[in-house]
Amino acid sequence: MCWYLHRTESLMGKSIFKWTHLRISSKWFQNTSRVKEEHEERARQVFRDTDIQISIHGKRHLGAALGSMTFTEEYVRDKVQGWVQEISHLSEIAISQPHAAYAAFVHGLSSRWSYLSLTIPDIDDLLLPLEAAIQQTLIPALTGRATCSDLERKLLGLPARLGGMALANPATKAREIFVASEKFTMPLVALIVSQEFNQEIEASKIMSIKQIIRHKNRQKQDKKAKEVYDHLSPHLQRAVDLAKEKGSSSWLTVTPLEEHGFYLNKGEF
Repeated sequence: MCWYLHRTESLMGKSIFKWTHLRISSKWFQNTSRVKEEHEERARQVFRDTDIQISIHGKRHLGAALGSMTFTEEYVRDKVQGWVQEISHLSEIAISQPHAAYAAFVHGLSSRWSYLSLTIPDIDDLLLPLEAAIQQTLIPALTGRATCSDLERKLLGLPARLGGMALANPATKAREIFVASEKFTMPLVALIVSQEFNQEIEASKIMSIKQIIRHKNRQKQDKKAKEVYDHLSPHLQRAVDLAKEKGSSSWLTVTPLEEHGFYLNKGEF
């Protein structure tokens, strides 16, 4: 388990150190703790006889970054750079195997930045190069069209049930995903802050929060879909109407397994 103090108002609080030493004696904390720069020397003195390593910058933890703004931004930029390269490779595959490339993106690759958005706030702008790669490279490779207009991009970003292709814009979705994550983890945060170790999180409370979040997300999607629909040409509106029919977009949401007849070649896709 890692312990980070960068959001603690006062590292010197007696209650914090009492609680900390209790956990150290139980070997709960074995990794790195990040402290504010002005408290570094004092923190090193307090934890000098433990296995805890002190850092004033930050550290990667469970696929996310915890620490200073500079450290976090550098971490996200490195991640985005790698994903842009992966999208480039996936786009090359999409030219000849669009269905396989699409499934790899929706069911696999996109979950990586979705997780990052769940755990790190205010990364909207840092994800813009990623969105540029999706709109300018991947989508043209999938659709066989040289360009993708902003309106078409919004349409393709809608879920399949609303006539889109679930190619969500990572930059515009980041804040929404993080806010939902904050709401979903509120009971756990409250439990940690209370320091009542005998308490348990009520499953019904978690399910209730999840249902509320899901309901609000669907409302936002429906509203966005209507706004996009109203600006489409009659031809595209007709295509969206057909795509929204029950079962019409099932081929987009299933895993393209050739043995079950779910895989589509370039012409069929």
